[in-house]
Amino acid sequence: MIPLSYIGFIGGVCSLAGYVPYAVGVLKRKHPGPERASWLIWTLSSTLILLSYWEIGARTTIWVPLAYVIGQAFITILAFTHGREGWCALEKLAFIVAIISSIRWIYFDQPLVALILNLIIGFVGYIPGMWRLITEENPRSDLLDIEGWTLFFMGSIFNLFAVSDWTPVIYMVPVFMFIMNGITFGLAIWNSQRLENSEHRS
Repeated sequence: MIPLSYIGFIGGVCSLAGYVPYAVGVLKRKHPGPERASWLIWTLSSTLILLSYWEIGARTTIWVPLAYVIGQAFITILAFTHGREGWCALEKLAFIVAIISSIRWIYFDQPLVALILNLIIGFVGYIPGMWRLITEENPRSDLLDIEGWTLFFMGSIFNLFAVSDWTPVIYMVPVFMFIMNGITFGLAIWNSQRLENSEHRS
């Protein structure tokens, strides 16, 4: 039987690879440049998720959060050479929540609070893309990056199988990632097929 830590590691590799198609698309100018503020905040939030999740006791399922930090940090660096400005009210709110959660953790030793607050930031980060996939007939090309979303979804599946302790504080992160990546992956497939059908009709 494959050790759970190996399964979690495979999930981390898949998740890290999920950033590659987007990064290549940005470098080739196929996708809009990443917004610097957005990716910087997501990197900060993912780092807080990683650290608080580790502090709570996650081990076999830590690889996917680590992959998110590495991947998002790389995209953030890329944003400063190929990106664009972006600092709307949603980003400001997310940044404030991330700072508050880190303060609560550092001064009040509450890693679970930091984890939950930053998962909320992650949830908010998924919503605009999902909404565009549902409502727009021709959403941004990066949202239809099927290869990337397939890898993210695969990573979340492996991470779900890597859970060693089915207590809420441990399984909440793998379950959250599985649900959000699964929904986004499904919407990307559905929208891609819708575009293909419309092109055939025309």
